[in-house]
Amino acid sequence: MKFANKLLVSRILVLAILVAALLINTALFPSKHLAVSPVQAVDIDEEATVEPLSRALQFLSVSYPDLSRIDPAEFLALHDYLERTFPGVHATLTREIIGDYSLLYTWKGTDPNRKPLLLMSHLDVVPVEPDIEEEWEYPPIEGRVAEGLIWGRGAQTREAPNEQRRFD
Repeated sequence: MKFANKLLVSRILVLAILVAALLINTALFPSKHLAVSPVQAVDIDEEATVEPLSRALQFLSVSYPDLSRIDPAEFLALHDYLERTFPGVHATLTREIIGDYSLLYTWKGTDPNRKPLLLMSHLDVVPVEPDIEEEWEYPPIEGRVAEGLIWGRGAQTREAPNEQRRFD
C-alpha cells in the first residue's frame, strides 16, 4: 500500500512540475503580434466601386478543359476593360501578360529590404451548367446589383461563398 501511495504522490508531483513549467513558459513567451496602429475608415463611393466590379463579371471569360472552347476575344476585352477602368493601377503597376490571357501586375515598393506582398485573383470562371442555370437567383453573367450584393459567377463573400459579393 505504501508503494502505491508513493507512486501516486510521485506522479502528482511530476504532473505539478510539468504544469508549473507550462505556466511559466506561457507567461514568459513573447507575443509575435505586431503592434499596429488602427487604420482610419475610408469613405468609399459605392456606385463608383460597385459598377466596375459588376461590369467585370459580365465578360464571358470562361475556362474549359478543352482549350479550343475558350473565347480569346472575351479575355482580351476584359484586359482592355481593366486598363480603361483602372488607369491609376496601370500607370503605377507593371503589367505582364502570361500565357496569352493571364495578367501579372508588379507593384515595386520603395524599400527593397522589405518583404514582398502577394495579392492574387483570377480572370476566368467555370462554365455555368445549362441544366442548373434556372436555379440561379439572378442570371449568372449579368453582374446584377441587388439585395446589397453583386450577383454572378466569380463573386463571393465569406458569408455566402456561392457567387455573390456583399456591399452594405
